[in-house]
Amino acid sequence: PLYTIHLASIEKSSKPPLTMDKEKYKNAYFEVTRGDYSPLLSLVNENLNKAMEYAANDNEKNMIKHYINSFKEGDLSEHKEGSRFWIKDKGPIIET
Repeated sequence: PLYTIHLASIEKSSKPPLTMDKEKYKNAYFEVTRGDYSPLLSLVNENLNKAMEYAANDNEKNMIKHYINSFKEGDLSEHKEGSRFWIKDKGPIIET
């Protein structure tokens, strides 16, 4: 059998080491592709770019920038970096 791991990203092309061509392991094949949820993530990034204009501080700008990169490339390390900035964001304004 072939098992495909789909990375959510806007980009669909191969980009090692994020993606991986078909590899055999024991009696199965595995591959990693990107481009899952591409149309939806394009809309998300479009709105994150707009949100960047309203960021309250550099921390929020950096968080949004890393999330945009993560959603574009499918790079989990970019998402983790964005989350680090999110954790550091003390007392964000929340609408109620």
